[in-house]
Amino acid sequence: KYSEFIQFPIYLQTSKTEKVPVEKSEDAEEEEKKEETEEGEDAEVKDEDEEAKEPEMEEVTTYEWNLVNENKPIWQRKGDDITEDEYSSFYKAISKDYQDPLYKTHFSAEGEVE
Repeated sequence: KYSEFIQFPIYLQTSKTEKVPVEKSEDAEEEEKKEETEEGEDAEVKDEDEEAKEPEMEEVTTYEWNLVNENKPIWQRKGDDITEDEYSSFYKAISKDYQDPLYKTHFSAEGEVE
């Protein structure tokens, strides 16, 4: 667990799996051309079938780092810059309550509290 209000950045590594079309190598293309010239008329029918086929897909996994605690702590921001939704979500995160707060107040203080 972490606190979303810690000053230093917290990064989380995430992975994505995407399907990407496979590119044919030059050797494979040359072999196809040789087969086409050997088959003659049958090659024309084969070309139509190949165009209708979907390209081969390969699954590629990419990893990236996402910043988890990008929000500045609510008590370090100006009261005018904070929306009602931000106050409400902060209250729910701290109190573990599911209802909105009854009221709010925002003030700044300096020095020691006695």
